[in-house]
Amino acid sequence: MNRAHLTEEEVSLLLLSPEQLSAQQREAFESHLASCNYCEEHHRNMREFYADVELRLKESPSAKDRELAEKLLERRGRLRLPLRALEKRTPDLIEAYAEIVAWNRRKLPQRFADYARVHPVRLTGALTSAAAVVVLAVLFMRPARDANATYAEVKNGSLVIQNKAGEVLWTKEARGLVEGSTRKGFAYSSGAIVDEQPVLIEDIDGDGQNEVLVHACADFGASHSSFNNDSLYCFERDGSTRWTRGYPDNVFASTLDYTKWGRWSVSTCFTLRADRKQPRLFVMASCDPYFASKIMEVDCKDGHMLQTYWHAGAFAVSAVADVDGDGNLEILLAGVNNGYKRAFVLALDPDRLDGCGPAPSQFYPESVTPGNQKYYCLLPRTDVNEKFSSIPYNSPTFLHPAQGNAYIVCTRELFDRPGSRDVCVLFTIGPKLEVMNATWTDPFLKEYNVLLSEGKVKKSLNPEYWKNLKNSALYWDGERFVKAPVTNKHYLQSPQQH
Repeated sequence: MNRAHLTEEEVSLLLLSPEQLSAQQREAFESHLASCNYCEEHHRNMREFYADVELRLKESPSAKDRELAEKLLERRGRLRLPLRALEKRTPDLIEAYAEIVAWNRRKLPQRFADYARVHPVRLTGALTSAAAVVVLAVLFMRPARDANATYAEVKNGSLVIQNKAGEVLWTKEARGLVEGSTRKGFAYSSGAIVDEQPVLIEDIDGDGQNEVLVHACADFGASHSSFNNDSLYCFERDGSTRWTRGYPDNVFASTLDYTKWGRWSVSTCFTLRADRKQPRLFVMASCDPYFASKIMEVDCKDGHMLQTYWHAGAFAVSAVADVDGDGNLEILLAGVNNGYKRAFVLALDPDRLDGCGPAPSQFYPESVTPGNQKYYCLLPRTDVNEKFSSIPYNSPTFLHPAQGNAYIVCTRELFDRPGSRDVCVLFTIGPKLEVMNATWTDPFLKEYNVLLSEGKVKKSLNPEYWKNLKNSALYWDGERFVKAPVTNKHYLQSPQQH
């Protein structure tokens, strides 16, 4: 077979009327089921459903069901039933109609109607052809199926898009993509949680209907992928492709060819809405192995780049907030500055993405102007990180809102040791990204006390320790790092683009 999956009609025929299929068709369908987990699961679910139909049809309808059926039959004009069917107001017909009403209150009434229409001879006694007409009439009164994409699930190599009711709208092959759903989250096959979802369902053009955006968040060890790592895919509500756009780039520093291996990856995308304007779409991408990174605003109509901001080090987490209380939203990004080997937090004006963030000359991209980020802060490393971590930097793991305009940034301080993932420090970031407070997590406190008892660290975790750590944060003024929060002078001098 050349098609990706069996249709529901084909699965129904295979289950209910296999005699209508040729030997070649049956062999092809059964062969496909043996090799396709998605269709095999669909086939199993429908087999269980039809078995349940047979069982439920043996139940007698209640008096209330018969009463409701009688009332519905009175509404000749509304139901638009054939006159002959209305004239046959026999107990048998009422009983059959009541049975249908009872089933309509249960799950999957549409499939019951399909069952009745395709295979009426399997229905007992009173469920006659006239009753089947009534089934269709009841269904015609129901609203049309919601065709707006709401949820996505990746399972067994397939991307499944569903509406708000959980009904499948369309599917696509998704080999190599991490599995999970937009409702429950995504995870690698190792069990590790995926920080950024590979599927975004949003109305990116303001027409009231959601589009589906997909980037290749590949699972570890996946040898093939249905989506290119360096690209973003935009699908219409019906599953057709609106556009596909790749975002590779050639960038060099004085001593580094950032793109020598050409392994660009789109890491995430998100929308921003402000002042009831049209949605704006932002995309982040980075290049392995040196992790030159960029955030771009792209055109929702075709995905082409509108503006770009570079950084010498990967973005790990992001948020959108008004960080200085001026009534305008900023884009918050946290990650690692490769040149200074420290975690960073920065704030971008979405209307002024340009240049590159602060970095030593050997890390700074050629022919790129100084970045016009609004605020930029380097977060200090603890002595645990500096002395005992196998990786010479701290790294943000989450960025969460706190009271007021504050945010909590969690930085991982220890790597490659049992339980090290949770050995973290919490920084409270206030207006202009000022570090207002620093404190421990329980795993950090436990690890530090062990090192203290072994004589490997000398300082106690007293208030003075955390005050000194907080005061070790550095802020970029456009030319150098300083000890107090400051607005980047290049931002103040840059023209507003939108």
